[in-house]
Amino acid sequence: MKYKSTLLLALLSIPFCSQALTLNLRGGYRSASHAYESLVQVSHGWSNGWWASFESTSWNKIHDNSNELLALNYSKIDLNKTYKLNDKWSLIPGIQTQWMSAGSQYNPYLKLSYQVNPDINLGVRLRYDWKAFRQTDLDGNSSRNNQYQIDGYFTYRINDSWLFAWQTTAYTKANNFRYGNHKKTATENAFVVQYKFSPTITPYVEYDYLDKQGAYLGRDNLHENSYRIGVLINF
Repeated sequence: MKYKSTLLLALLSIPFCSQALTLNLRGGYRSASHAYESLVQVSHGWSNGWWASFESTSWNKIHDNSNELLALNYSKIDLNKTYKLNDKWSLIPGIQTQWMSAGSQYNPYLKLSYQVNPDINLGVRLRYDWKAFRQTDLDGNSSRNNQYQIDGYFTYRINDSWLFAWQTTAYTKANNFRYGNHKKTATENAFVVQYKFSPTITPYVEYDYLDKQGAYLGRDNLHENSYRIGVLINF
């Protein structure tokens, strides 16, 4: 099954979030695939607009799905910079570099952010995933399993303690491959609620619906739900 980029990219890049060094510890479970996730991420934002993170994710199993060859175990560096166009609009170019057992992957992206008011942020991001390795496509040819991705963001700071975020994502295969739903396109939706327990500790919960991309014991095209719980620690 395909890896989904974390919604915290949106949370950590909007103006009302902390610019401190942040440690993100998260565990998760996917219901259809019966797979458990653990993530460790370190990120930092600077006052000049730069933001960077390093993360590593591991799973207790690799999904048994011959149509999707990308393993879920990976390490990734994410780097971007925010350019303020005015008080409301920001442009955020960036790139992710990802390593997994099959090889490396590079994901350049461009995000447009709109600060509706001090509490509400909207955004849209275009991303292209380019793999530095080839795989066998549906015709038996050697090809790159690249994809196009578009994300939409809504983040709402309810009060000084509570924050809600929603990310909706659509993917399209660039070449002759299919997702676990047996289609060339797939969608995902993620919902996050976080609570600022203290200036240092912010626990959160996340629910994702990952389309019919679940795979288990030789079966695929299963409705996949992801349940995550984590904590942000600011230093």
